[in-house]
Amino acid sequence: MKSKSLEDIDNELEAEQKESESVQGEIITKQQTEEDDKKYKEALTQGYNLMGMFCGGIEKLWPYVGFGKDEKEAQLFFDTGAIKIADVLKKYDTPDAPEWYKRWKEEIAAARFFGMAGVSVYIQVQEHKKALEKEEKKNKGDNENEK
Repeated sequence: MKSKSLEDIDNELEAEQKESESVQGEIITKQQTEEDDKKYKEALTQGYNLMGMFCGGIEKLWPYVGFGKDEKEAQLFFDTGAIKIADVLKKYDTPDAPEWYKRWKEEIAAARFFGMAGVSVYIQVQEHKKALEKEEKKNKGDNENEK
């Protein structure tokens, strides 16, 4: 049996230490990823809650307004809004100071999203008012013809 030299032992110890550091690095990365995932899920939950309040408020004010042609499109709107909100909430939970554009990127995207939603609501309200006026004129004409 051949005995190992000090150099061989040092090399083996160094390799084991590198392997140990690599495994520790993977564990830390996994923990960070799990923590990030947990924070994002929490932000997404808040996003869905805020979207629920937003859409619920619109429905109470204008029950005839919708956010899509069908249920699938409305759900897509709801999901997109929740994700935009979650991105903004997640951004403020990061310790590093972002650059100028990155600093406002999520807010701009969320503002654009809700601006488009606002325009959609406005258009639907105007269409509803026109339909009511048209029906009112029709009913007025029918009442005059009956006399």
